Amino acid sequence: MLALVLGAAVVGALDGWFADLVVYRYGGRGVLDGVQIYAADDPTTGYPFTYPPFGAILMVPLALLPLWVSAGLLTGASVGALAGAVVVVRRSLGRPTPGWLIVIVTLAALALEPVWQNLTFGQINTLVMAAVLVDLLGPQRRWSGVLVGMAAAVKLTPLVFVVLLLLVGRRTAAGRAAVTFAGTVAIGFLVMPGSAATYWTEDLVDGSRVGPPALAHNQSAYGAMTRLLDEQPSTVLWLLVAGPTALVIVLVAAAWWRRGDRVLATCLAGLATLVASPVSWSHHWVWAVPVALVLWERSRWAAGAWTAVFVARPILWPPWGRGREYGWDPLDHLVGNSDLLAALAVSCGAAAALSWSRWVRVLGHEVRSLDDPARLLHQGGEDGRRWSRDHPAGRVGTGHTEDDMERGRDMEADLFAGVAVSDLERAVGWFDRLFGEVETFEPNDTEKVWTIAEHRHVYVVLSPASAGHAKVTLFAADFEGFLAAAAGRGISPESQETYDNGVRKAIYRDPDGNEIGVGGPADA
Repeated sequence: MLALVLGAAVVGALDGWFADLVVYRYGGRGVLDGVQIYAADDPTTGYPFTYPPFGAILMVPLALLPLWVSAGLLTGASVGALAGAVVVVRRSLGRPTPGWLIVIVTLAALALEPVWQNLTFGQINTLVMAAVLVDLLGPQRRWSGVLVGMAAAVKLTPLVFVVLLLLVGRRTAAGRAAVTFAGTVAIGFLVMPGSAATYWTEDLVDGSRVGPPALAHNQSAYGAMTRLLDEQPSTVLWLLVAGPTALVIVLVAAAWWRRGDRVLATCLAGLATLVASPVSWSHHWVWAVPVALVLWERSRWAAGAWTAVFVARPILWPPWGRGREYGWDPLDHLVGNSDLLAALAVSCGAAAALSWSRWVRVLGHEVRSLDDPARLLHQGGEDGRRWSRDHPAGRVGTGHTEDDMERGRDMEADLFAGVAVSDLERAVGWFDRLFGEVETFEPNDTEKVWTIAEHRHVYVVLSPASAGHAKVTLFAADFEGFLAAAAGRGISPESQETYDNGVRKAIYRDPDGNEIGVGGPADA
C-alpha cells in the first residue's frame, strides 16, 4: 500500500499542475499576504476560491511549497485517503483487509469518474470522505465528532452528518462536531476578518459563483432542476425540493444506523450531502466507492449497476457545456442526471428494505432476566416478573398471562439467543469481555455458546451475510454492577436510556453492529 501511495505522489509531482490545487494555493497565499481572497479570482486559472476562510488557512502549507511538491503530496495523500476509506469500510463490514486486496480495490476505484476527476483536478474530496468515515465508523473516542466538524469547516455539506449523529442519539459527538465547526469559523474571523465577513454574508448564498449550475457535471438536485426548468430555480423552490429529499435520506440513514448498519447509514448520509448541495460536481461523488462496497455485500447486480454508472459517465452522453443542457429532451434528462438518479434509487431501495428487514433479522429473542455480572441470568423470581410487567419490551408479543408464565417454568427447555457475526474470533473476544467468567462451549467450528444461567444461553454463529441484524435484550438485577464489570473488561455501552417507569437500559454494539441490550430495574 505504501508503494501505491508513493507511486501516486510521483505521478502527481511529474504532472505538477492541477487547476484546483492552484486555486488552493491562491487561497493559502491570500492568507499569508493578508488580501481579500473572495474579492478576485485566481489570476492563473480564473477560478474563484470557494471554500470557507478556515479552508484557506489549511491551504497555507501548499502555498509555501513548490507547485510540483504540493501536487505530489496532495496526490499521494488523496490516494492514501481512498485506500484508508476502503480499509475502514471493509473492516466495518467485517471483511478482511489484506494489503494486496486493498491495493487492488483502490486501483479499481480509480476507474470511477469521480475518483480520477478528483485526482486530475487536484481536489480534496477523498480526504474529506476518509475523515468522515474514520470518525463515524471507528470506535467511539473522546474526540469523536471532531473530524466531522473539521470536514464541515472545509466543505460545509458534512454538516449533514451532525444531523445524523443527533438522530441516532450520539449527542456528545454531534456537539463536538458543532463546537469544532464553530471554532473554525471563529478562527477564520480572527485570522482574516474581512474575507470571513464577505464569505459568510455574501458568497455563502451565491451558488453561481462556484460555476454554471446547469452544467452536466453538477449532479445535485439544484443542478437537475436548473436543467429541467431551463433556468435556475428560486431559492424557495430549491429548498422545497432538495431539503425534504435530503432529510428523508438522512432519516432512512438514521433508521439503518439504529438497526446496526452504520456503514450503509454513513453512505446514505454522504449521498444526502450531494443531493442537498446546490453544486455537486462529479468529482464530489467519491462516495460512489464506499457505496459500491456496501452494495457488493448485498447484491452483486446492484453493485455492478452502480459502479457502471460512475465508470461509463452517462452524465456526459447528452450535449453539454455552453448552455446546451437547456436544450435536453426527456431522454437526455434521464441519462444526464444518472448520478443523481442512481443515488435516489439506492436511497429508495434502502428505505424499502427497512420494511422487509424482519425476515432477514437473525432473531428477535429477548432474554428477560439477569442476576449479577458474574452469572447473568436470574432464574425466575420477582425480578423476572417485574421485567415482563413493567418493561415496554416485556409486554410485546407473548399473549400469555402471568399464570401461563408461571406454569411455563415447569417446562424443561433451553433458550438459545443467536447472534450472527462476520468474524468468529473477533466476536468471541468481544462477548467474552461482555459476559465475563461464565460457562462456555463450542458445539462446532462456527459457533460458540455462553451459558449465562441454567437453560439460558447466548451464542454467536459465523454468518457474514446476516451479521449486524441481531437484537438481544437481557435484564440485570444489579444493573450498575453489570455495567461496571463490563467496563472493567473494556466494554462500554453505546447509549443508555431510562423509560417512563424508571426501568433502565444500556445498548451495546458488537463489532458487527449487533445490538445487545441490558436492562435494569428502576432505582429504589
